[in-house]
Amino acid sequence: MSVAQAPEKNQEVVRKLYEDILNTGQLELLNQIIAEDYAGINGQLGPAGFAESIKALRQGFPDIQWTVEDLIAEGDRVVAIWKWQGVHEGLFQGFMATAKHVTVNGIAIFQFRDNKIVHALVQPDRLGFLQQIGVVPQDLGSVPQSPPLQAVRHVSVTINRSPNQVYDFAANPENLPKWATGLGGSIKNVNGEWIADAPIGKVKIRFAERNAFGILDHDVILESGDKIRNPMRVVPNGSGSEIVFTLFRQPDISDEKFSEDAKWVEKDLRILKDLLEK
Repeated sequence: MSVAQAPEKNQEVVRKLYEDILNTGQLELLNQIIAEDYAGINGQLGPAGFAESIKALRQGFPDIQWTVEDLIAEGDRVVAIWKWQGVHEGLFQGFMATAKHVTVNGIAIFQFRDNKIVHALVQPDRLGFLQQIGVVPQDLGSVPQSPPLQAVRHVSVTINRSPNQVYDFAANPENLPKWATGLGGSIKNVNGEWIADAPIGKVKIRFAERNAFGILDHDVILESGDKIRNPMRVVPNGSGSEIVFTLFRQPDISDEKFSEDAKWVEKDLRILKDLLEK
């Protein structure tokens, strides 16, 4: 068996790497065990390429120490099972110092040629690291989940009036009871909040700021605190306008109820149309 494939000798090299070089910070000794054609994580070759990631670790964790827990050698490869510990006292991979004591477990597979390392595959416990410095919650079940996409229907009505006329009328909250039957028959301004007596109780209505883009969006805040967003637009349509309401399907609404809601919206838009075309 050649020197290049002596597993026991390669094991000794890996142990020396962790215990005599990495733990002591004597990175200048890497040229004894790292081949000149070794490629680092950013393509830098040789011992300097290997040292690049170690220097970054030492910047973030100046007191870092590795413990080799097991070594397995076969042919030209050595598997190292290790952990390192240190206090996060400096910038590391964009994360500012947290002063937290961190323990990271990992595994590395080293490939040898003539008793020098020519390649390394390192797999640390990245998730555990991020949890320990507080970037990721310890309980992954507490991570907020994105709400599912809602079904929508776009309900539109053509109005034979200019976009400015439609917008000016529909953007005035005091006109809302005249055409938005779903919000009841009255609306008043109470301490800067528009309050409507809807069939489902008193609701707050918050309108988009007046704008030049025909945006009539408004939020309906129920007594429970739940918010229903109602996007609405007025756009030119020839010499007249198209008013478009985007209806989002609310949770636990049946297909039948969703269709009924869409018909109600269309009815209200047609009332608006009739008012403006008189």
